[in-house]
Amino acid sequence: MAGLAEFGERLRHLRERQALTQEDLARATGTNAGTVSRWERSLGHPQAVQLVQLAETLGASVDYLLRGIDPDSNAPPLTAAFHDFLRTEYGRIAQDRQWIELLLSIRAPNPTVQLYKAIVGGLLISEDEPTPRPKK
Repeated sequence: MAGLAEFGERLRHLRERQALTQEDLARATGTNAGTVSRWERSLGHPQAVQLVQLAETLGASVDYLLRGIDPDSNAPPLTAAFHDFLRTEYGRIAQDRQWIELLLSIRAPNPTVQLYKAIVGGLLISEDEPTPRPKK
């Protein structure tokens, strides 16, 4: 399975397939062509809300953009809850901390936005606390 490392390639390929310029894509996501260029060179990633806008503009799924999973494959698609989660502040935090791939690896029978928020909240707590040292 392809991952975030190939995100830029997939983005460029989809943009070119739609005959869009980097400026066209920038306007659709509220950014500038230089930022789109950086994304395509894998020198950064869009914010969660921009990721959803990219998928909609390019006629692709967020799942394809993030993981490279073909919509016709047997891989389970991203849930609506994950898409909604990406639009939250916790989604932005998860992206900033590069936890998206970790969250995508979690498979729950009926994931909810609250589940993803709770996981990110737990990760934030564990990051802020020093690692306990074993007692001698």
